Amino acid sequence: MARLVLTTILAAGIFAGGLIQPAGAAGKFSLNRAVPDGVYIYVHQTHNPERDAINKRWGEIWQAVADARLQDDVRDTITELITEPDSQKLFETAWNKITTLIEGVDWQSLASKEFVYAGRMGFPMPEYMMLMRGEADTARKNAAGLRKALDELVALADGKMSLVETNVGDVNVTTVTIPGAPFRIQLARRGDVIAIGMSRKLFGESLALLTGAGDGKRLTDTPRFKAAFKDLPTAEDGVVFFDISRMLKNLRGMMGSIQQQVGGDAVTSLSVVTKLMDTFDIFDYMAAVELTEGSRVIGHEMVRLKPGGADTPLGKVICKQRAFENFDRYIPKEATAFSVSSGIDLTALYALALDFVRTNVPEGAGVLEQWEGMQTEIGFNVQKDLLSWLSGETVNVTLPAAIPSPFSHADWVMFVRVRDAERAKKQINVWVEKLVAFLKEHDQPLMVADVPVDGATGFKSITHPLIALFFKPIYGVHEDQLIVSNSARAIAKCLAVARGAHPTIKANKRVQSEGLLPGKAVSGVTFTDRRRLGQEIGAALGMASMGLNMVGAFNKDPKAGVLFKGIGTVIGKLSPIVAKINFMSSSASATTFDGQAWHTQRVTTYRLVPGGT
Repeated sequence: MARLVLTTILAAGIFAGGLIQPAGAAGKFSLNRAVPDGVYIYVHQTHNPERDAINKRWGEIWQAVADARLQDDVRDTITELITEPDSQKLFETAWNKITTLIEGVDWQSLASKEFVYAGRMGFPMPEYMMLMRGEADTARKNAAGLRKALDELVALADGKMSLVETNVGDVNVTTVTIPGAPFRIQLARRGDVIAIGMSRKLFGESLALLTGAGDGKRLTDTPRFKAAFKDLPTAEDGVVFFDISRMLKNLRGMMGSIQQQVGGDAVTSLSVVTKLMDTFDIFDYMAAVELTEGSRVIGHEMVRLKPGGADTPLGKVICKQRAFENFDRYIPKEATAFSVSSGIDLTALYALALDFVRTNVPEGAGVLEQWEGMQTEIGFNVQKDLLSWLSGETVNVTLPAAIPSPFSHADWVMFVRVRDAERAKKQINVWVEKLVAFLKEHDQPLMVADVPVDGATGFKSITHPLIALFFKPIYGVHEDQLIVSNSARAIAKCLAVARGAHPTIKANKRVQSEGLLPGKAVSGVTFTDRRRLGQEIGAALGMASMGLNMVGAFNKDPKAGVLFKGIGTVIGKLSPIVAKINFMSSSASATTFDGQAWHTQRVTTYRLVPGGT
């Protein structure tokens, strides 16, 4: 769970796609020398010749997108929506100007050799910067194109922005300032390196390190950074370092500064936010490396807790779940995808939430009293009727459809471990009975029927006549598992695996060669067949395009019709392009928890020879 949360945070901020070597690597990793200590996020990726074949295939997809000229369809749609001739002319002028500015930069070569992203928390807002090393013969042109974009930005601001040029060592720096704004937009070039930043100090510190004009400490030279990577494999493609502890410490400092400048209810609200950050302050850092081996891209990451973090209230939520000794217990040999996760302790999470409200939220006791009253009124108590029997460990299995249909090409089964099977059965039946009665009162019949499942009893299906053709889930409780599926055959096959009557996924030769099959207790394992990924996404986009075009054609609002048809046209052009993503084979991961850190290995396998496996 912690790994998922932190990866999501990282991806939301800046996911760079590839990762690179920490300090001490060869010269092609040299831009790490320009990253000052004090940043909380550092992403560094480099060109690795071993990945050229993979990059070539992705490059063909992006080139196809460029050749489709989707921007022309966007322009035509907007032009059609603008009815005033004068406004159309203004838009056309602005569009042409923007297009010219975009075409003034060779985006493919901008960071073709090396890319660095770094961020530092500050008050009143964070600072960010990027360093990009590309081809030497295009760096000057690219810097000029970016500078022209800044000139145009200042011109459009009509005197509300200013542009100045200064020097840091031997580097000319273009700075755009906005009166009252707590940051500056900065651009610089040194040889084949282009730097862009939105900061007050970080950009200057980075350039000083890059040029040798400064003697500040580098992030990659610090003991903390080196300790984070000492147990990870040597990277070839890149590295990510996310200093969670530093980020939260700086955020609390920001909150403290803001509290000193505001008053009244704002202080109370900020105090609650600070307490919430204190609750989550159990993580130390996340470190990750990536490398390429032939047609496999391999990643290793570690999320480390602070000392004692596992014993905190939040630690008990995410660290105390039962590991899987036999992750393949319910996964048949034929599975095309599966995921196993120890999840989180939902009971502990609920207790933590109640305690936080009671202790930190103004009039928290009254809020909780109202919450209890609401539960009594609707006849549902979260703790008694749900959490008392639900554990949270999950297994998800995808199988080829036993009976394919236009609505489903796969069977799926979801297992959720329960603490009390009899209580789970009773409570689920109560919910279904209430739902049937409620819908009956509104003349909406709900169809519930017994479903025979080999090797188990008590399974039922539930659906509504309007959706019965394509969605008819089956549910039931067997042993210590709540099971939900779209196929009784799929459930029976999974249960046969558990009885030892059917081979497990470990017998699958493809998963043996491309997956990660750990031999010890794990908190998470995944495998997904990616061979049909492009076809599936392309087909979905094609259906969406057809639907949007139909909505546009029959829409009574002319402008809405134009918009829907325009979006449908763009999506329709993307459909055949995405369908060409036929060079991926599979993705897999495995996660273990040692009491202090989560260790995850990931692998994406490509099939670079058409039809290869």
